[in-house]
Amino acid sequence: MKKSEKAFIIVIVATILLIIIQLILGQSMLAHFESIEKKQMVDDIINIKNGFELDIKGLDSVVKFWAYRDETYDFMQTKTSTYIESNLVGSVFENLKLNLIVFIDKNGEIFWGTSYNLTTKEMMSLPESLKVHLQSNSSIFKSCLDKNGLSGIIIFGQPTLFSMHPILASEGNGPPIGFLLMGRYLDFNQLNLIKTFLGKNFSVYEFGVKKVEGQPFYENIYVKPLDQNIIGYTVLKDVYGKDALVVELIEPRQIYREGIVHVFYFAFATLSCTTLIGVAVFLLFKYGILKDIERVDKELEKIGKSGNISARVRVEGDDEISNMCKIINDMLDKLESAQEKIQRERISAIGETAKIIAHDIRNPLQSIANNVFLIEEKVRASQILHSDLLQKLDSIKIQIKYLDKIVSDLYYYGTTLEVIKSEIDLQHFIRDINILYTNTIVYRN
Repeated sequence: MKKSEKAFIIVIVATILLIIIQLILGQSMLAHFESIEKKQMVDDIINIKNGFELDIKGLDSVVKFWAYRDETYDFMQTKTSTYIESNLVGSVFENLKLNLIVFIDKNGEIFWGTSYNLTTKEMMSLPESLKVHLQSNSSIFKSCLDKNGLSGIIIFGQPTLFSMHPILASEGNGPPIGFLLMGRYLDFNQLNLIKTFLGKNFSVYEFGVKKVEGQPFYENIYVKPLDQNIIGYTVLKDVYGKDALVVELIEPRQIYREGIVHVFYFAFATLSCTTLIGVAVFLLFKYGILKDIERVDKELEKIGKSGNISARVRVEGDDEISNMCKIINDMLDKLESAQEKIQRERISAIGETAKIIAHDIRNPLQSIANNVFLIEEKVRASQILHSDLLQKLDSIKIQIKYLDKIVSDLYYYGTTLEVIKSEIDLQHFIRDINILYTNTIVYRN
Protein backbone atom coordinates (compact mmCIF):
# COMPACT_ATOMS: atom_id res chain seq x y z
CA MET A 1 0.00 0.00 0.00
CA LYS A 2 1.32 3.46 -0.91
CA LYS A 3 2.16 6.02 1.71
CA SER A 4 -0.44 8.42 0.32
CA GLU A 5 -3.15 5.78 0.69
CA LYS A 6 -2.02 5.09 4.24
CA ALA A 7 -2.07 8.81 5.01
CA PHE A 8 -5.58 9.12 3.57
CA ILE A 9 -6.78 6.16 5.65
CA ILE A 10 -5.20 7.66 8.78
CA VAL A 11 -6.98 10.98 8.18
CA ILE A 12 -10.33 9.20 7.64
CA VAL A 13 -9.91 7.02 10.75
CA ALA A 14 -8.89 10.05 12.83
CA THR A 15 -11.96 11.95 11.60
CA ILE A 16 -14.26 9.03 12.48
CA LEU A 17 -12.70 8.75 15.94
CA LEU A 18 -13.16 12.48 16.40
CA ILE A 19 -16.84 12.19 15.46
CA ILE A 20 -17.28 9.39 18.02
CA ILE A 21 -15.53 11.47 20.68
CA GLN A 22 -17.72 14.45 19.73
CA LEU A 23 -20.85 12.34 20.17
CA ILE A 24 -19.70 11.18 23.60
CA LEU A 25 -18.75 14.71 24.65
CA GLY A 26 -22.00 16.04 23.19
CA GLN A 27 -24.06 13.59 25.24
CA SER A 28 -22.08 14.49 28.34
CA MET A 29 -22.57 18.20 27.73
CA LEU A 30 -26.29 17.76 27.07
CA ALA A 31 -26.59 15.74 30.29
CA HIS A 32 -24.86 18.62 32.08
CA PHE A 33 -27.26 21.15 30.53
CA GLU A 34 -30.20 18.95 31.54
CA SER A 35 -28.87 18.85 35.10
CA ILE A 36 -28.63 22.65 35.11
CA GLU A 37 -32.17 22.82 33.76
CA LYS A 38 -33.46 20.53 36.51
CA LYS A 39 -31.69 22.56 39.19
CA GLN A 40 -33.24 25.71 37.76
CA MET A 41 -36.66 24.07 37.90
CA VAL A 42 -36.05 23.03 41.52
CA ASP A 43 -35.08 26.62 42.38
CA ASP A 44 -38.27 27.90 40.74
CA ILE A 45 -40.41 25.37 42.65
CA ILE A 46 -38.69 26.32 45.91
CA ASN A 47 -39.42 29.98 45.16
CA ILE A 48 -43.09 29.12 44.63
CA LYS A 49 -43.19 27.24 47.96
CA ASN A 50 -41.50 30.20 49.61
CA GLY A 51 -44.12 32.46 48.00
CA PHE A 52 -46.92 30.48 49.66
CA GLU A 53 -45.05 30.50 52.96
CA LEU A 54 -44.49 34.25 52.66
CA ASP A 55 -48.20 34.78 52.02
CA ILE A 56 -49.06 32.66 55.06
CA LYS A 57 -46.54 34.59 57.21
CA GLY A 58 -48.04 37.88 56.04
CA LEU A 59 -51.50 36.66 56.97
CA ASP A 60 -50.12 35.42 60.30
CA SER A 61 -48.72 38.89 61.06
CA VAL A 62 -52.11 40.49 60.38
CA VAL A 63 -53.89 38.02 62.68
CA LYS A 64 -51.36 38.62 65.49
CA PHE A 65 -51.78 42.37 65.12
CA TRP A 66 -55.56 42.08 65.41
CA ALA A 67 -55.54 39.42 68.14
CA TYR A 68 -53.30 41.48 70.48
CA ARG A 69 -55.36 44.70 70.25
CA ASP A 70 -57.36 45.93 73.21
CA GLU A 71 -60.30 46.72 70.91
CA THR A 72 -60.45 43.08 69.85
CA TYR A 73 -60.15 41.93 73.46
CA ASP A 74 -63.02 44.25 74.46
CA PHE A 75 -65.08 43.09 71.49
CA MET A 76 -64.87 39.48 72.73
CA GLN A 77 -66.32 40.72 76.01
CA THR A 78 -69.00 43.11 74.81
CA LYS A 79 -69.61 42.24 71.15
CA THR A 80 -70.26 45.90 70.43
CA SER A 81 -71.51 46.91 67.00
CA THR A 82 -69.03 49.77 66.94
CA TYR A 83 -66.13 47.35 66.53
CA ILE A 84 -68.00 45.51 63.79
CA GLU A 85 -68.85 48.70 61.91
CA SER A 86 -65.28 49.97 62.18
CA ASN A 87 -63.24 46.84 61.57
CA LEU A 88 -65.37 44.15 59.98
CA VAL A 89 -66.59 45.89 56.83
CA GLY A 90 -66.03 45.06 53.18
CA SER A 91 -63.22 47.56 52.66
CA VAL A 92 -61.17 45.81 55.35
CA PHE A 93 -61.64 42.47 53.61
CA GLU A 94 -60.65 44.01 50.30
CA ASN A 95 -57.59 45.83 51.61
CA LEU A 96 -56.29 42.75 53.42
CA LYS A 97 -57.42 40.36 50.63
CA LEU A 98 -59.36 38.30 53.17
CA ASN A 99 -62.21 35.89 52.61
CA LEU A 100 -62.73 34.78 56.22
CA ILE A 101 -62.75 36.45 59.64
CA VAL A 102 -63.93 34.30 62.52
CA PHE A 103 -63.95 35.05 66.26
CA ILE A 104 -64.10 31.95 68.46
CA ASP A 105 -64.61 31.94 72.20
CA LYS A 106 -62.46 29.90 74.50
CA ASN A 107 -65.03 27.08 74.50
CA GLY A 108 -64.78 26.55 70.76
CA GLU A 109 -68.01 28.29 69.88
CA ILE A 110 -68.10 30.75 67.00
CA PHE A 111 -68.53 34.17 68.59
CA TRP A 112 -68.76 36.09 65.33
CA GLY A 113 -67.79 35.20 61.81
CA THR A 114 -68.41 35.86 58.17
CA SER A 115 -67.01 35.16 54.73
CA TYR A 116 -66.54 37.71 51.99
CA ASN A 117 -66.63 37.34 48.22
CA LEU A 118 -63.90 39.62 46.88
CA THR A 119 -65.33 39.39 43.37
CA THR A 120 -68.99 40.24 44.10
CA LYS A 121 -68.09 42.24 47.25
CA GLU A 122 -70.78 40.48 49.28
CA MET A 123 -70.82 39.28 52.88
CA MET A 124 -71.75 35.63 53.17
CA SER A 125 -72.30 33.16 55.95
CA LEU A 126 -69.50 30.86 57.02
CA PRO A 127 -69.25 27.57 55.14
CA GLU A 128 -70.52 24.65 57.19
CA SER A 129 -67.47 22.62 56.19
CA LEU A 130 -65.27 25.17 57.98
CA LYS A 131 -67.15 24.88 61.26
CA VAL A 132 -66.16 21.23 61.55
CA HIS A 133 -62.49 22.23 61.74
CA LEU A 134 -63.17 24.82 64.47
CA GLN A 135 -64.98 22.69 67.03
CA SER A 136 -63.54 22.41 70.51
CA ASN A 137 -62.48 18.84 69.93
CA SER A 138 -60.74 19.57 66.61
CA SER A 139 -56.98 19.32 66.36
CA ILE A 140 -56.76 22.94 65.15
CA PHE A 141 -58.51 24.24 68.26
CA LYS A 142 -56.42 22.02 70.54
CA SER A 143 -53.21 23.14 68.85
CA CYS A 144 -54.11 26.79 69.42
CA LEU A 145 -54.76 26.06 73.10
CA ASP A 146 -51.37 24.39 73.46
CA LYS A 147 -49.42 26.83 71.29
CA ASN A 148 -49.32 30.53 70.62
CA GLY A 149 -51.09 30.08 67.29
CA LEU A 150 -51.40 28.02 64.13
CA SER A 151 -51.18 28.84 60.42
CA GLY A 152 -51.03 26.96 57.16
CA ILE A 153 -53.30 25.42 54.52
CA ILE A 154 -56.70 23.96 55.16
CA ILE A 155 -59.09 22.29 52.73
CA PHE A 156 -62.83 22.73 53.19
CA GLY A 157 -64.45 22.78 49.81
CA GLN A 158 -61.59 24.85 48.43
CA PRO A 159 -57.96 25.40 49.41
CA THR A 160 -57.54 28.17 51.95
CA LEU A 161 -54.60 29.89 53.59
CA PHE A 162 -55.41 30.58 57.23
CA SER A 163 -53.93 31.79 60.49
CA MET A 164 -55.42 31.41 63.97
CA HIS A 165 -54.12 33.04 67.18
CA PRO A 166 -55.40 33.50 70.73
CA ILE A 167 -56.94 36.89 71.56
CA LEU A 168 -54.99 38.59 74.34
CA ALA A 169 -54.70 42.03 75.82
CA SER A 170 -52.21 44.38 74.26
CA GLU A 171 -49.54 43.41 76.81
CA GLY A 172 -49.87 39.79 75.63
CA ASN A 173 -50.44 38.54 79.19
CA GLY A 174 -53.14 36.48 80.76
CA PRO A 175 -55.27 33.64 79.50
CA PRO A 176 -56.82 34.02 76.02
CA ILE A 177 -60.36 35.25 75.93
CA GLY A 178 -60.90 33.63 72.55
CA PHE A 179 -59.33 33.03 69.16
CA LEU A 180 -59.17 34.97 65.91
CA LEU A 181 -59.03 33.19 62.53
CA MET A 182 -58.49 34.84 59.17
CA GLY A 183 -58.36 33.08 55.81
CA ARG A 184 -57.73 33.63 52.13
CA TYR A 185 -59.17 31.37 49.49
CA LEU A 186 -56.63 30.10 46.99
CA ASP A 187 -58.93 31.03 44.14
CA PHE A 188 -58.07 32.39 40.71
CA ASN A 189 -57.53 35.97 41.91
CA GLN A 190 -55.33 35.06 44.86
CA LEU A 191 -53.23 32.70 42.73
CA ASN A 192 -52.77 35.44 40.14
CA LEU A 193 -51.45 37.76 42.84
CA ILE A 194 -48.90 35.15 43.89
CA LYS A 195 -47.99 34.41 40.25
CA THR A 196 -47.49 38.11 39.53
CA PHE A 197 -45.36 38.54 42.63
CA LEU A 198 -43.18 35.51 41.79
CA GLY A 199 -43.18 36.00 38.02
CA LYS A 200 -44.08 32.33 37.45
CA ASN A 201 -47.16 30.91 35.74
CA PHE A 202 -47.88 27.79 37.78
CA SER A 203 -51.02 25.78 38.46
CA VAL A 204 -52.44 24.44 41.74
CA TYR A 205 -54.51 21.26 42.05
CA GLU A 206 -55.96 19.42 45.01
CA PHE A 207 -53.95 16.35 45.82
CA GLY A 208 -55.38 13.33 44.02
CA VAL A 209 -56.82 15.40 41.19
CA LYS A 210 -53.44 15.83 39.53
CA LYS A 211 -51.07 12.88 39.27
CA VAL A 212 -47.53 13.70 40.27
CA GLU A 213 -45.06 12.42 37.68
CA GLY A 214 -41.33 12.58 37.28
CA GLN A 215 -38.23 11.71 39.21
CA PRO A 216 -37.89 12.80 42.85
CA PHE A 217 -35.20 15.43 42.79
CA TYR A 218 -35.09 17.43 46.01
CA GLU A 219 -37.26 17.58 49.15
CA ASN A 220 -40.60 16.45 47.77
CA ILE A 221 -39.93 18.11 44.40
CA TYR A 222 -40.41 16.14 41.20
CA VAL A 223 -39.00 17.06 37.78
CA LYS A 224 -40.01 15.53 34.45
CA PRO A 225 -38.29 16.68 31.22
CA LEU A 226 -40.36 16.40 28.03
CA ASP A 227 -39.47 17.11 24.41
CA GLN A 228 -40.29 20.81 24.40
CA ASN A 229 -41.05 21.56 28.06
CA ILE A 230 -39.91 20.59 31.51
CA ILE A 231 -42.46 20.05 34.28
CA GLY A 232 -41.85 20.48 37.99
CA TYR A 233 -44.13 19.34 40.80
CA THR A 234 -44.24 19.82 44.53
CA VAL A 235 -46.78 18.77 47.14
CA LEU A 236 -47.93 21.22 49.81
CA LYS A 237 -49.14 19.76 53.09
CA ASP A 238 -52.10 21.06 55.04
CA VAL A 239 -52.24 22.00 58.69
CA TYR A 240 -52.78 18.35 59.59
CA GLY A 241 -49.55 17.27 57.87
CA LYS A 242 -51.36 15.56 55.00
CA ASP A 243 -50.77 16.06 51.27
CA ALA A 244 -53.15 18.82 50.27
CA LEU A 245 -52.12 20.63 47.11
CA VAL A 246 -50.06 19.85 44.03
CA VAL A 247 -48.18 22.76 42.46
CA GLU A 248 -47.33 22.25 38.79
CA LEU A 249 -44.89 24.47 36.91
CA ILE A 250 -44.39 24.06 33.15
CA GLU A 251 -41.51 25.89 31.51
CA PRO A 252 -39.96 25.69 28.04
CA ARG A 253 -36.65 23.83 27.85
CA GLN A 254 -34.73 26.98 26.99
CA ILE A 255 -31.50 25.95 28.72
CA TYR A 256 -31.52 22.52 27.08
CA ARG A 257 -32.24 23.97 23.64
CA GLU A 258 -29.45 26.50 24.04
CA GLY A 259 -27.23 23.62 25.14
CA ILE A 260 -28.08 21.73 21.96
CA VAL A 261 -27.20 24.81 19.89
CA HIS A 262 -23.90 25.25 21.76
CA VAL A 263 -23.04 21.56 21.37
CA PHE A 264 -23.89 21.71 17.66
CA TYR A 265 -21.75 24.79 17.04
CA PHE A 266 -18.92 23.36 19.15
CA ALA A 267 -19.04 20.05 17.28
CA PHE A 268 -19.31 21.81 13.91
CA ALA A 269 -16.38 24.13 14.68
CA THR A 270 -14.22 21.31 16.06
CA LEU A 271 -15.04 18.97 13.19
CA SER A 272 -14.45 21.70 10.61
CA CYS A 273 -11.09 22.66 12.11
CA THR A 274 -10.07 19.02 12.37
CA THR A 275 -11.14 18.34 8.79
CA LEU A 276 -9.20 21.35 7.52
CA ILE A 277 -6.15 20.33 9.53
CA GLY A 278 -6.48 16.74 8.31
CA VAL A 279 -6.77 17.84 4.68
CA ALA A 280 -3.84 20.23 5.12
CA VAL A 281 -1.72 17.49 6.69
CA PHE A 282 -2.73 15.05 3.95
CA LEU A 283 -1.90 17.53 1.17
CA LEU A 284 1.37 18.46 2.87
CA PHE A 285 2.18 14.80 3.27
CA LYS A 286 1.21 13.94 -0.31
CA TYR A 287 2.63 16.93 -2.19
CA GLY A 288 5.44 17.69 0.22
CA ILE A 289 6.96 14.72 1.98
CA LEU A 290 5.59 11.98 -0.27
CA LYS A 291 6.49 13.94 -3.40
CA ASP A 292 10.12 14.12 -2.30
CA ILE A 293 10.07 10.45 -1.30
CA GLU A 294 8.60 9.45 -4.67
CA ARG A 295 11.26 11.55 -6.44
CA VAL A 296 14.03 9.83 -4.50
CA ASP A 297 12.41 6.46 -5.15
CA LYS A 298 12.27 7.10 -8.93
CA GLU A 299 15.89 8.27 -9.03
CA LEU A 300 17.04 5.21 -7.09
CA GLU A 301 14.99 2.98 -9.39
CA LYS A 302 16.60 4.64 -12.42
CA ILE A 303 20.08 4.12 -10.94
CA GLY A 304 19.23 0.50 -10.16
CA LYS A 305 17.97 -0.24 -13.66
CA SER A 306 20.88 1.50 -15.40
CA GLY A 307 23.51 0.07 -13.09
CA ASN A 308 25.29 3.41 -13.24
CA ILE A 309 26.41 3.90 -9.68
CA SER A 310 28.26 7.05 -10.65
CA ALA A 311 24.87 8.79 -10.86
CA ARG A 312 23.69 10.65 -7.75
CA VAL A 313 20.37 11.46 -6.10
CA ARG A 314 19.40 15.12 -6.33
CA VAL A 315 19.59 16.90 -2.94
CA GLU A 316 16.98 19.63 -2.36
CA GLY A 317 16.37 21.65 0.79
CA ASP A 318 17.66 21.03 4.28
CA ASP A 319 15.36 18.52 5.94
CA GLU A 320 15.25 14.84 6.86
CA ILE A 321 14.72 13.74 3.26
CA SER A 322 17.66 15.82 2.03
CA ASN A 323 19.78 14.24 4.78
CA MET A 324 18.61 10.84 3.59
CA CYS A 325 19.63 11.77 0.02
CA LYS A 326 23.07 12.78 1.27
CA ILE A 327 23.43 9.43 3.05
CA ILE A 328 22.37 7.62 -0.14
CA ASN A 329 24.91 9.61 -2.16
CA ASP A 330 27.61 8.80 0.39
CA MET A 331 26.69 5.14 0.05
CA LEU A 332 26.87 5.42 -3.76
CA ASP A 333 30.27 7.10 -3.43
CA LYS A 334 31.51 4.21 -1.35
CA LEU A 335 30.03 1.69 -3.79
CA GLU A 336 31.67 3.47 -6.71
CA SER A 337 35.01 3.60 -4.89
CA ALA A 338 34.71 -0.07 -4.03
CA GLN A 339 33.89 -0.93 -7.64
CA GLU A 340 36.83 1.11 -8.93
CA LYS A 341 39.09 -0.58 -6.43
CA ILE A 342 37.88 -3.99 -7.56
CA GLN A 343 38.42 -3.02 -11.19
CA ARG A 344 41.90 -1.72 -10.44
CA GLU A 345 42.76 -4.88 -8.57
CA ARG A 346 41.35 -6.98 -11.41
CA ILE A 347 43.29 -5.01 -14.04
CA SER A 348 46.41 -5.22 -11.90
CA ALA A 349 46.01 -9.00 -11.61
CA ILE A 350 45.49 -9.30 -15.36
CA GLY A 351 48.52 -7.09 -15.98
CA GLU A 352 50.73 -9.19 -13.76
CA THR A 353 49.52 -12.30 -15.53
CA ALA A 354 50.14 -10.65 -18.92
CA LYS A 355 53.69 -9.70 -17.91
CA ILE A 356 54.37 -13.27 -16.84
CA ILE A 357 52.93 -14.63 -20.09
CA ALA A 358 54.87 -12.06 -22.15
CA HIS A 359 58.06 -12.98 -20.38
CA ASP A 360 57.44 -16.70 -20.85
CA ILE A 361 56.68 -16.23 -24.57
CA ARG A 362 59.45 -13.73 -25.32
CA ASN A 363 62.29 -16.04 -24.24
CA PRO A 364 61.50 -18.92 -26.66
CA LEU A 365 60.46 -16.38 -29.29
CA GLN A 366 63.88 -14.74 -29.05
CA SER A 367 65.50 -18.14 -29.34
CA ILE A 368 63.48 -18.85 -32.48
CA ALA A 369 64.45 -15.47 -33.92
CA ASN A 370 68.13 -16.17 -33.23
CA ASN A 371 67.93 -19.58 -34.85
CA VAL A 372 66.20 -18.11 -37.91
CA PHE A 373 68.95 -15.51 -38.13
CA LEU A 374 71.66 -18.21 -37.97
CA ILE A 375 69.91 -20.32 -40.59
CA GLU A 376 69.59 -17.31 -42.84
CA GLU A 377 73.29 -16.51 -42.45
CA LYS A 378 74.26 -20.07 -43.31
CA VAL A 379 71.99 -20.11 -46.35
CA ARG A 380 73.39 -16.85 -47.62
CA ALA A 381 76.94 -18.10 -46.99
CA SER A 382 76.44 -21.29 -48.99
CA GLN A 383 77.23 -21.37 -52.64
CA ILE A 384 73.86 -22.65 -53.58
CA LEU A 385 71.09 -20.06 -53.76
CA HIS A 386 67.95 -21.18 -52.01
CA SER A 387 65.50 -18.43 -52.88
CA ASP A 388 62.44 -20.34 -51.69
CA LEU A 389 64.04 -20.99 -48.36
CA LEU A 390 64.97 -17.34 -47.93
CA GLN A 391 61.39 -16.29 -48.66
CA LYS A 392 60.10 -18.66 -46.02
CA LEU A 393 62.68 -17.38 -43.56
CA ASP A 394 61.53 -13.80 -44.30
CA SER A 395 57.93 -14.88 -43.68
CA ILE A 396 58.98 -16.46 -40.37
CA LYS A 397 60.75 -13.23 -39.33
CA ILE A 398 57.62 -11.21 -40.13
CA GLN A 399 55.52 -13.50 -37.94
CA ILE A 400 58.15 -13.33 -35.21
CA LYS A 401 57.97 -9.50 -35.29
CA TYR A 402 54.18 -9.68 -35.09
CA LEU A 403 54.35 -12.05 -32.14
CA ASP A 404 56.94 -9.77 -30.52
CA LYS A 405 54.56 -6.83 -30.90
CA ILE A 406 51.78 -8.83 -29.24
CA VAL A 407 54.13 -9.81 -26.41
CA SER A 408 55.16 -6.17 -25.97
CA ASP A 409 51.52 -5.09 -25.84
CA LEU A 410 50.83 -7.72 -23.16
CA TYR A 411 53.80 -6.54 -21.20
CA TYR A 412 52.84 -2.87 -21.36
CA TYR A 413 49.18 -3.77 -20.50
CA GLY A 414 50.35 -4.99 -17.12
CA THR A 415 52.43 -1.86 -16.50
CA THR A 416 50.88 0.87 -14.33
CA LEU A 417 51.11 4.27 -15.95
CA GLU A 418 51.75 7.18 -13.67
CA VAL A 419 49.94 10.37 -14.63
CA ILE A 420 51.76 13.55 -13.77
CA LYS A 421 49.63 16.69 -13.72
CA SER A 422 51.27 19.99 -14.60
CA GLU A 423 50.25 23.39 -15.82
CA ILE A 424 50.92 24.19 -19.50
CA ASP A 425 50.47 27.06 -21.88
CA LEU A 426 47.47 26.01 -23.91
CA GLN A 427 48.41 28.32 -26.79
CA HIS A 428 51.92 26.81 -27.08
CA PHE A 429 50.45 23.31 -26.75
CA ILE A 430 48.06 23.85 -29.66
CA ARG A 431 50.86 25.40 -31.74
CA ASP A 432 53.15 22.37 -31.12
CA ILE A 433 50.39 19.97 -32.14
CA ASN A 434 49.78 21.98 -35.28
CA ILE A 435 53.51 21.87 -36.22
CA LEU A 436 53.67 18.12 -35.53
CA TYR A 437 50.60 17.48 -37.64
CA THR A 438 52.00 19.61 -40.51
CA ASN A 439 55.36 17.81 -40.46
CA THR A 440 53.59 14.44 -40.53
CA ILE A 441 51.65 15.39 -43.66
CA VAL A 442 54.81 16.68 -45.37
CA TYR A 443 56.73 13.51 -44.48
CA ARG A 444 53.97 11.27 -45.84
CA ASN A 445 53.77 13.20 -49.07
